[in-house]
Amino acid sequence: MQEGVIFIQPQTSYVESTVQIGSGTVVYPQNFLVGKTTIGSFAVIEPNCFLQDTTVEAGAQIKFGTHIEKAIVRE
Repeated sequence: MQEGVIFIQPQTSYVESTVQIGSGTVVYPQNFLVGKTTIGSFAVIEPNCFLQDTTVEAGAQIKFGTHIEKAIVRE
């Protein structure tokens, strides 16, 4: 959050220390971001998602309830 990431209800999301998130990204409640997950700037992670060892490029949007492992999501 100090780097410009916007968390809606931050106490409800689990983010491991290995995860990198770009500034301007919005993370909605109840997400699990684990492993070597990288999220670019100005992305949107809707509620109830699980991302593991995944790259989300800048500007991409992850829809509600998505489960992704070892993938690349482009804008």
